[in-house]
Amino acid sequence: MQKNTVQSSIIYSVGYDTKNETLEVVLRRGDTRVYQQVPLSVYTALIESASVGKFFLSNIRGRFDYLVAQTS
Repeated sequence: MQKNTVQSSIIYSVGYDTKNETLEVVLRRGDTRVYQQVPLSVYTALIESASVGKFFLSNIRGRFDYLVAQTS
């Protein structure tokens, strides 16, 4: 999964796995969330949006199920 650092006050980076349709979001506060069944079009719109944080809050958070990734 390729991860992209983004310009956002709440998100550090995002990555997308096309095979599994999962979106990984690393929040600046340290959480890593892996959102399930996210269409590629949503990921593309996220990284192309003028405000990644606002897009995430409006179109991803609360709309897709996620798992909290374990960190070592």
